[in-house]
Amino acid sequence: MTSSNVHAWRSGPPDAILPGTAGEVMSAPPITVPVDTSVDEALRLMRHHDIHHLLLEDRSRIVAVVSDRNLARADVARSSTDDERRAQRPVFQVAQFQMAWVRQDTSLQEVARCLLLGGVSSLPVVNEAGEVAGILTSRDLLRHMAFGHLQRLWSSGAAA
Repeated sequence: MTSSNVHAWRSGPPDAILPGTAGEVMSAPPITVPVDTSVDEALRLMRHHDIHHLLLEDRSRIVAVVSDRNLARADVARSSTDDERRAQRPVFQVAQFQMAWVRQDTSLQEVARCLLLGGVSSLPVVNEAGEVAGILTSRDLLRHMAFGHLQRLWSSGAAA
């Protein structure tokens, strides 16, 4: 899915309840790894950075995204005698190659639609040059919504 698909989902002006853009909420810089990174190394990086998604890079291009859920499914499918092979299994074998992405100026309303309709929990965010500038996850969006609501309450004096 490309940004042109995301724009096709518009239904009027951005929702005032969900103000902001992908570029304002994304996590940057994104954590990227080569496509031949092992599953165990990918899991170690996710734990170390407290993240749930990695972008896979091949020849300086982002080609896929892998989530901790992808890795967990791969782990469940293995037999108990496959521990050593799993440790060295390249992460691209369990990655999602048909990625959706959004531009930095994409409204958060559109981002939410893309996440929900695409059945995904993360979106690479690209700048005007088409380069990956960050990643926006459902966790980022939820954090923005929760803290944005509290910020609006505090600035209006309603929280006092």
